[in-house]
Amino acid sequence: MNNPFLDKVSLERRVLTLLNSKHPARMKLAGLTRAAINEWVSSNGRTISEHVISQVINLSTITNSLADLSGNVDCDAERSSPAAFAAALDELESRIGTEIP
Repeated sequence: MNNPFLDKVSLERRVLTLLNSKHPARMKLAGLTRAAINEWVSSNGRTISEHVISQVINLSTITNSLADLSGNVDCDAERSSPAAFAAALDELESRIGTEIP
């Protein structure tokens, strides 16, 4: 990662693009902060499954950790790898397709 901030923004955009284009939520997810996720969940009620919410939170954590890794902040490198991000994004995409309540 050359620029941790730009890399984090790019990863967040991938998550938001996937989620907002494929999930039928009334209100779109505005970001991967806890506040944005909480607002998205409370505004959309039961249209978002617990599994999708869990994956979004997981992706938020991984994205933040990847930025932290590049800044030499102490975090779990194995759970915060680009491979972990790709796997979590794939999991989110599969859950969106199968678990919409």
